[in-house]
Amino acid sequence: MELTAHDPYEQTLRPVKVNDTWGYFRVGDGLVIDAVFESVKEFSEGCAAVCLEARDQLNNRQPLYAIINESGEMLIPPVRGVPVSPHGFTDGRLLVLCDTGSTFLLDKSGHRHFEGQFAYLDSFYDGRACVRVGERYGFIDVNGEIVIAPRFGKPAQFSDGFALVSEPGGRTTGIIDTQGNDILFPGQDLRLTGLSEGVVVARSLQGEFFMNLNGEPLFDDLIFPYGVLPYSEGMACFVATPGDAINVGFIDRDGRQYDPQYVFAEPFEDDLCQVQFLDGRKAFINKKCEHAIDVSDYTRVGNFMAGLAPVWQGQKLGYINKHGGTVWEPTM
Repeated sequence: MELTAHDPYEQTLRPVKVNDTWGYFRVGDGLVIDAVFESVKEFSEGCAAVCLEARDQLNNRQPLYAIINESGEMLIPPVRGVPVSPHGFTDGRLLVLCDTGSTFLLDKSGHRHFEGQFAYLDSFYDGRACVRVGERYGFIDVNGEIVIAPRFGKPAQFSDGFALVSEPGGRTTGIIDTQGNDILFPGQDLRLTGLSEGVVVARSLQGEFFMNLNGEPLFDDLIFPYGVLPYSEGMACFVATPGDAINVGFIDRDGRQYDPQYVFAEPFEDDLCQVQFLDGRKAFINKKCEHAIDVSDYTRVGNFMAGLAPVWQGQKLGYINKHGGTVWEPTM
């Protein structure tokens, strides 16, 4: 695979630990942001949170974080609190937890939004953030206006313009769009357990199956008695047998099934999926369920993102590419 200067594989900055402090490297350039931080978060939307000062347990002070750009420049004055957004900045804002237990959303100019305003506050996705008002959950827009009334029993997040929600005090689940319109509420006979890529996972007494957003089965008479996970990059993982010797297989968007031969599988990311075989071997497979990279020698392996996957040898962190080649030797 020939890389160009525009390949995200080359351009993406990745966290690395060098002599107990953290910085960032880029493929081909080595360490591009010096390892001077207590800890760091992944880059997202061109920004990353880096820890300048660890939490002070004795004085009960939250860690001190700064927001930097891809040149390592500090964008705003340091902030005390813990960045808790799993994906970093989304829709231009980062969710931060205060030492008081409240949360706020920090933008790239350093402004805090909605601090202490809601009992529960989540990150923005598709221009909507889930909040709790009283005992129920609804959604606000970026201005803090409630645009979907608090009427749900659990927190929810939008993805691709839709969110899976639950009614208060019951198991009934349904799907809404970003305007709060009810898209699919099938009633008590079915429970919706997953939503991804416009495909719904529904559970009946017979097992789980796929539906479209109109409530129509995606594949006739295809039910998974022991469970199936939502689609990820066009591939879904299903459980073929119950008990300790679980065999996991895959089904694609055309309904083609691939033989169950794994005891564990992660969702597909960046065209590859991490699996574990019955004999304990760990590997990445492609979307034809063909063996791509053996990673059995590593203590722990993360998923691929933009061409690289983190790997650990004990406490040492390194990175591999999609050919299994090491692009950053594990360090600590």
